[in-house]
Amino acid sequence: MGYGDEIMASAEAREMKRANPDAKIVVGNGEREIWHEIFAGNPNITRLADVHPGDRVLWLKNYFGQRSYLDYARSDPEYRQSFRPYRALPGDLFFSASELDHTHTVLREPRSHGKPLVSIEPNVDFGSNKDWGFLRWQEVLDVLRDRVIFVQPNYGKPLLSGVHAVPSPTFRMFGAVLAGCDLHMGPEGGLHHAAAAVGCPAVVVFGGRVHPDITGYAFHENIYCDAPGSPCGMVVPCTHCRRCLDSIAVEDVVASACRLLDPQSPRRGESCARTLSRQSTTRSVDFG
Repeated sequence: MGYGDEIMASAEAREMKRANPDAKIVVGNGEREIWHEIFAGNPNITRLADVHPGDRVLWLKNYFGQRSYLDYARSDPEYRQSFRPYRALPGDLFFSASELDHTHTVLREPRSHGKPLVSIEPNVDFGSNKDWGFLRWQEVLDVLRDRVIFVQPNYGKPLLSGVHAVPSPTFRMFGAVLAGCDLHMGPEGGLHHAAAAVGCPAVVVFGGRVHPDITGYAFHENIYCDAPGSPCGMVVPCTHCRRCLDSIAVEDVVASACRLLDPQSPRRGESCARTLSRQSTTRSVDFG
């Protein structure tokens, strides 16, 4: 559980604050604050040290071991997750001046080419069940490389050939970079949540582990394998997930990217607020 979960929690904090503008929202268990760097600068979330006598405090109980979208009674944390009905809302990221300066510096050269700027991340941090395949992402890049400029976060993981490697000392720094991109492409995970938070369109490969109606966003293209057993929620390596991921063709991902990059696309430039009431833009594929 990582950055994406905290970004989803930030959306819940925003909604709590909107409904209770006089309250201070603290993330934690009712006694102990649970802080994360994702919350830095967020006016909807208060540090416990900034709560004073007489303040009205509401606790947001969304943290590791207490996630809103997980059914813990039916889950085995080392084997399989079970999901509750849930609908992710785009979260919030509030960047510091230094994070924005970093973005301006690292994107100066890629922007100079005058082409759409596309973030791409082939690497996964949550096991093989989200891993579509490094070579497939390279094929996607090779098909689109004459049309767009690709940037990839450089934090010690393998880099695709033909990308502008963007130094990314922190997750937040690349989140700020996403705010300057025209599109993000990658697996379901932290960066697709960050893209949603900054309003960046995205092509997200879900496979069959979790459904886009749970952790996806309506203004993204979510490629999901609606096969028997999906979403399986498996944490350990899973043959079902592998078959689901393998059923997604490079052409599926390229076509989704082209739709979002098309200036005439009805989703191009839409705000989160206009898309939240709609069904997820989910492209289902079969085993074939």
